[in-house]
Amino acid sequence: HPGDEVVTIGRMHGKIDSNILEYANIGDEFTKLILAKKWTESRKYIAEKGLSYTDVYSFMMNYVVPELKNKGDAIINIADYEFKSNLSSDPSIQMAACLIELFACV
Repeated sequence: HPGDEVVTIGRMHGKIDSNILEYANIGDEFTKLILAKKWTESRKYIAEKGLSYTDVYSFMMNYVVPELKNKGDAIINIADYEFKSNLSSDPSIQMAACLIELFACV
């Protein structure tokens, strides 16, 4: 049921607001860009939607990984780049590298 994920995320974050609805709406278009290995378009999608990298990593873990052939490597890469992103002065570089690694798991 589509609304269930918003309720679950609301419980995790303690509230439901427009940011959580944004997270819930990252959507199929982004997944399709990753599955098609469209690096530039994937990065542009993140930037144009003003998505937080934290939300994007969570979305990839929950919605993109199940669509990939090599789920194990994808999970390890997402975990690695999510961690590095928090330490980086420019987390967009970590996201760009993570996308490339995910393409190898398609």
